[in-house]
Amino acid sequence: MSLEESVIAALRLESAAKVDSEQGWELWKYKVRDPASQTSLPDDFSLLFINSQGLKGKAGEDSEIAKLRNLRSRLRHNRTEGRLSIVVQRSSPSSKNLDLLRTELGARSVKYMSELLQEQWQHLLGEPHIDEDPVSYFVEPIVDDKLALSKLEDWVLVKGGDAPDDQNSFEGDRPSISVLLAPAGMGKTSVARELVRHLKSRNQHDVIPILIEPSQWSLLNPHEEPTLWAIIEHAIKSNGYNAVPREIFDLFARTGYIAIFFDGLDEVGSIRGGKITPVDVVEHLRGLAAGSDCRVLLTSRDGLWSELVPDEIRSHIREFRLLPFKNREIGKYREKRFPNPSSPARARFDRILAEVTGSVHPETTARVPYEERALWSCSTRNSWRANFSRGGRDQNSGKTRLPFST
Repeated sequence: MSLEESVIAALRLESAAKVDSEQGWELWKYKVRDPASQTSLPDDFSLLFINSQGLKGKAGEDSEIAKLRNLRSRLRHNRTEGRLSIVVQRSSPSSKNLDLLRTELGARSVKYMSELLQEQWQHLLGEPHIDEDPVSYFVEPIVDDKLALSKLEDWVLVKGGDAPDDQNSFEGDRPSISVLLAPAGMGKTSVARELVRHLKSRNQHDVIPILIEPSQWSLLNPHEEPTLWAIIEHAIKSNGYNAVPREIFDLFARTGYIAIFFDGLDEVGSIRGGKITPVDVVEHLRGLAAGSDCRVLLTSRDGLWSELVPDEIRSHIREFRLLPFKNREIGKYREKRFPNPSSPARARFDRILAEVTGSVHPETTARVPYEERALWSCSTRNSWRANFSRGGRDQNSGKTRLPFST
C-alpha cells in the first residue's frame, strides 16, 4: 500500500478514489456526509498529495511557479475549484512556501502530511509520562560546522540542514537516514539523549522522537526471538508512549510524525549472539524511509561503521561528524563541573587537563572527549600513565579505557 493510500485509509474518507496523478503528485476525490441526515452530500471534495519527488514542469520550465501553474491547469480539468485541500511532504521542494501553494492552486487549506492525522496520533500514542533529566554537565559540542543540537534538529525537521549544498554526494533522492559518527566515548549517546529531550520539550507537536538505545535491549523477553520490531516496540514504551500496532507505527514514521533515534548501531550484534546485525537495522529503516518523510538518526563508532556497513549502503546515508571539544567547550564544561574557583577538584582538573592536552601521547588523547578527561581527576597520575602506556583501547570492546573503566 502506498503512503497516500495508507493516509486515505487512516482518514476513513468516504468513496475515496484516485482520479489523476503525475510525477510528484496524486489527486484524490471523496464524499462528505451531512451530519444531520447522515447522507452523502452531492459535491465531491478533492485532496491533492504533493510528494517528495518534486513537481514535473514542461520543457524549459524549471521554476516552481511554472510547475504549479502547469499543475493548476490539470486541477481545473478535474474541477477542484473551491473544494481542494493540499497535503505536502516536508521533503518535497514544494514545501518551502505553503502560501505559494495555496494561492497558485486555489486551495482552501495546505498542511504538511505529518500534521494531517495529528489529533488521531496524539490520541493513540498519548503524552509521554516519563520526565527526562538533562545529561549531567552537558556542554553542546560541534557537529560538522554547527552546534550539535541545532544542526541535527534542522535535519530531523527538514529545515536548512537538508539543503542540497549541505549534503555529501548522493545519487537520487535526498537521504532520510543519517548517522552521527565519532570514536568511542566522544558523547554520541549524550547528544542523542539531549536532542530527544529537547524535541519532547518543544511546544509544537510536529514530531515525536523515539529513542532506541542499548540499555533497553537487556529488557527484551528472553523467551522470544529478538526482532527489530520487538526492539522498536519496547522503545516506544520506554519513551513513555502507548503501544501501537506495527502498521500504525510505520505510518506515523513515514509521514514524518515520528523521528527514530537509534543509538549504538555498532552494538546491535551483541543481541543474543548476533541475531540482528547493523545491516539488518539499516536496510529495514531504509525501506521504511523510502519515498517518505521518515527521519532516522543512527549513532555509531566511526571505525565500526565503515567496517560493519558496506559502501553501497553507506553511500545512501547522510554522515555527521561529532568533533572533539575545543578550548571554548572545555571552559564551559569546567565552569559547570567545578563552579567553585577555589575548589581543590577544579585545581586538580586544571593540572591533569594541562598534562592530557600537552605533549604526552597527543595522538591518543585527541580522540578522547574532554568530558571524560575531566573525570580523570578522580584517578592518580600513575594509573593514567599505566593505562595509556598500553594503548588506551580495550582489545575486546574497542572502547577507550579510562583508569576507572566500568
